[in-house]
Parts: sequence; structure tokens; C-alpha cells
Amino acid sequence: MISTKGSQVAFFELTPDLFSKTLKKRLGEAHRQAVRVWLKTILENIPTYTGTARGTFRPLGRVLNIAVQKTKVLGKTDPSKKKWIYVKGRKWRAGIDYGESYGGYSLWWQQEATRIIYGFSFTSDLPYLLWNEVYPAPVNFVLPSNPPWRAFRKAALAFLKYVKIEVPKQLPKSAHLHKIHIVRVK
Repeated sequence: MISTKGSQVAFFELTPDLFSKTLKKRLGEAHRQAVRVWLKTILENIPTYTGTARGTFRPLGRVLNIAVQKTKVLGKTDPSKKKWIYVKGRKWRAGIDYGESYGGYSLWWQQEATRIIYGFSFTSDLPYLLWNEVYPAPVNFVLPSNPPWRAFRKAALAFLKYVKIEVPKQLPKSAHLHKIHIVRVK
């Protein structure tokens, strides 16, 4: 924007480096907070029996400073006595401490010209985590957790809500990110 008054020309200049640094920093913080919302929603909706399913989220929880612990145990059998989980002839070690070896995550960002993209992914090698998410218990199988949990769907909705409502509030305002130069014209 240029305006002239007498022998002075005033203009302002957007400093891309300062704007980019501030934008990336704030978006990075907002991204981590959105993933925290996702994880907290998951943990609210995945019940505990042996704790193995909840344990798959421990690596992500460590990075986000969220404790992933067992909650109130469901069922009549003592889950500490259940050492293995059997699914279609394969077996997995049971328990919240073992669960973390079955889960993984990735937090990432990339910049493409004028776009900055933030994302994350969660993976699990524990088959019944995804089974219980979508399907009810198999026939003749009584589970204390009463699947389907639909925890991932609820977490995705919480993530989207946070991104749509809270992230725009955290973006930098450009008024603080420009320099004003006064140039005298002779």
C-alpha cells in the first residue's frame, strides 16, 4: 500500500520469513493440540479389560504428554491372569505394557509453495482393536467391553471440530508481522 504526503512515501512490507516462522510455529502447536484432542477422545471410548488395546496408544501419548493408563477394569475375570490374546490361530501378549509394541504413530508436516500441510497417522498391529471398533463381538463370545466402540469415529469428529473452531483463533494476525518503512523522496 502506497500513500504520498509531501515529500514522504510510506509503505509497508510483509516480511515473509517472520510471517512464515510465526505461522509454522502456531500451526505446529495447534496441530499437536488437535492430536491431543483426538487421543483423549480415543482413550475415553476404548474400555479396559487387559489394557492391550489402550496400550497401543502409549507411544503417541508419550510424545503428547498424555498418560495412557488402565482405567476401571471391565469383566469378572481378573485380566492380570490373561497373558495371551488368541485370534485365528495367532497369539499376542496381553497387557497395557505389551500393547505399546503393537501401536505406532507419525506426526508430520510439509510445505508446498503456498500451502503448509500438517498430518498424523496411527497404526496398530493388534487385530481386535480394529475389529472391536467396527464389529460387535463374534457369535458365542461375550466381551465385557460391549463393542463396537466407534472410538476412532468419535475421535475424528473431535479432531475436525477442534481444527474448524479452535485453530483459526490461533493463527497469527498479520498486523504484528510486517515492517513499516518511511522513505523520504527528494
